[in-house]
Parts: sequence; structure tokens; C-alpha cells
Amino acid sequence: MAAPDLRAALERLAKELNQKQADEVPEGWMTVDQWSQGSGMSLAAVKRRLAAAHKRGLIEMQEFRIVAGSAGIRRVAHYRVKTP
Repeated sequence: MAAPDLRAALERLAKELNQKQADEVPEGWMTVDQWSQGSGMSLAAVKRRLAAAHKRGLIEMQEFRIVAGSAGIRRVAHYRVKTP
């Protein structure tokens, strides 16, 4: 590959890497807000329970990039119950 072609390819890659796109969140993963809404519990109570369950290895936590209101695309922790 010639130098100009290589440079153009690297610039295209850099542009794609810098684009902020939301991740596709797999089924079963939910944010603290979603856990709270689904359970009818307060955010504080859900956060405490999820933190305790995660510490004991009962649930998994992973961050996904999602559209978070007016903040735009942000990394947000999602949780799911571990499957046996």
C-alpha cells in the first residue's frame, strides 16, 4: 500500500473509532433505573441490593454505551442475574 493510501486508510479508521454510537444491549441486561422501575423500589434501595449481589457473585455487571437523556451517549452499568 502506498503512503497516501495508508494515510487515508488510517484516517478512515480513526474517524470510525471516534464516532460515538450506542451499543446494542443484549436481552436480560438492565440499568439501575430499569431495575427500579420494574421492581417498584427506590433507586437507592436497588443500588444497595445490586451492589451486594454483585459483590457476592450473584449477578453480572457490564457497561454499555447507551443514549442517556440529554447527556447523549454514555457508558452506563447494566446488570443481569447469572445463569447456572
